[in-house]
Amino acid sequence: MIGTVLEARGVERIYGSGSTAVRALRGVDLVVEAGKLVVLRGRSGSGKTTLLNIIGGLDQPDRGEVIFEGRNITTLSDRELTAIRRRRLGFVFQAFSLLPTFSATENVDLALRLGGMGPRNRARKTRDLLDLVGLADKARHRPFELSGGEQQRVSIARALANSPAVILADEPTGDLDSGTGRGIVRLFKRLVVVHGVTIVVSTHDPMISDFADVTYHIVDGKLVEATTAGPL
Repeated sequence: MIGTVLEARGVERIYGSGSTAVRALRGVDLVVEAGKLVVLRGRSGSGKTTLLNIIGGLDQPDRGEVIFEGRNITTLSDRELTAIRRRRLGFVFQAFSLLPTFSATENVDLALRLGGMGPRNRARKTRDLLDLVGLADKARHRPFELSGGEQQRVSIARALANSPAVILADEPTGDLDSGTGRGIVRLFKRLVVVHGVTIVVSTHDPMISDFADVTYHIVDGKLVEATTAGPL
């Protein structure tokens, strides 16, 4: 895949007003090329999660625009944004956000059902996705029966369910030990290299940059530097 899939232009986000206003983002410009692993790296409070939420259509900027697959999503209605998030974006969160009474299969199947896929195709694709993330043998397990790393793999399978153009991952290794976290990032890298998935990760963890095609460093709401690293 070649070309720009996602772009932020002059994005600003301000919380509050007057003397207590907090400028979370200060004129951010960001370009995400298709088929790349992109990292937004910064300390807590730097603005990286705010930026991720805005480029994912979960929040709106006060100024600037976000272009996703050629469309300015900052002008879309809530219904249009919901459709894009459901069909063209995948989300992975630090806390996994799995339904606790559902098995791994049921958590992935629900995402496919919401995307409008029929039952026969859902069953096949759910099996394929769990196999892709290395959990074919844990398909019937519920979250409390899985390790943290396994739960995150289920959430990645769920994010992949509707073949999104981009997966957005917010601190995906934050609740994992270093070895398990590295395994998750290696999975991300394999999805990018082998399957052509585009992934944007927000993190404070420098280890993830070892696997990234490009790392944007964010400080006090500004992108201050971009670095690249070769594949491991």
